[in-house]
Amino acid sequence: PARTTGGPMGRQLRKRRLRAGFWQGMREGEDEKGPLEFEPMESPWTAAVIWLHGFGDEPEAWAEFMAADRRARPSWAWVFPRAKVLPQPCYGGQELTAWASFLDAEVIRPGGADYDSSANNFAKTVALIHRSVDAVRARHNLPAERVAIAGFSQGAAAAAAAALNYPERLGGIGLLSGWLLKASRQSVSRARSPSCGPGACFFVSHGTADTQVAFECAEESTRLLRESGASVVARAFPKLEHEAGANAAVPDVMCFLDDCLCAPVAVRAREETGANPAQAQVYHTSAGEGSARPELGCLRRSKKARDVTVIVH
Repeated sequence: PARTTGGPMGRQLRKRRLRAGFWQGMREGEDEKGPLEFEPMESPWTAAVIWLHGFGDEPEAWAEFMAADRRARPSWAWVFPRAKVLPQPCYGGQELTAWASFLDAEVIRPGGADYDSSANNFAKTVALIHRSVDAVRARHNLPAERVAIAGFSQGAAAAAAAALNYPERLGGIGLLSGWLLKASRQSVSRARSPSCGPGACFFVSHGTADTQVAFECAEESTRLLRESGASVVARAFPKLEHEAGANAAVPDVMCFLDDCLCAPVAVRAREETGANPAQAQVYHTSAGEGSARPELGCLRRSKKARDVTVIVH
């Protein structure tokens, strides 16, 4: 496929798997695997994160990549849903793991077919994520504001669609190298969702050299969310591509989740994972003063700040 399958496992491995027919035999209903779920290692159980992988990938890659982050937050539950194997029209019907069918093999950008993909295309995925949220809340007796949803690439689009269609406000929503679907953009601009508007928290990150999902998608998402009154932490990574930009954002999205989910071990978690991204410079704040804390690998906002945009050198 022209579009790189998405995740931290590496392009060459995925290309070899594609050539070897790795996903054959994993069609819906055939030896189907479920999500990866990690129960909290200590009580009281305080929060849960639902994390969605990218197109053509599986949850094992992200779960392994984030193992240290998971261990450093022992009171959190983690759920890594698994996408179905779906035929992809833009690749002649080839079947790949995906949250929906891609319509166009070109880069995703405002005005494109996949940027404006219909809600029906993601309906089954949204229902799946809602079931995951409901299940983890019931299992651990968690309020909605202690649950966050995040995703990478197509998983980010699905995460936002699910969060913005959930009947209660969630604790945080993270979009790594992703975009907002047409229905999601309408929900934000028309204030239809409890998870947008004042009090809602979003993290948006993107590599400026992304040739899979154009950087303009992140800029447009950030603009719409801020106009709705939501708090947005936006990270831009110059010269980084699709996957590299997402990988570089992980320390920052974990700090965002610490803040949103009120983790009592936030600082300890950053120390244990050794989070220390490249020095960051605040280049825009739209409400109040923001400051970067590279020694903690975290962006902190003052009490008056609503959102901060940071560029990493």
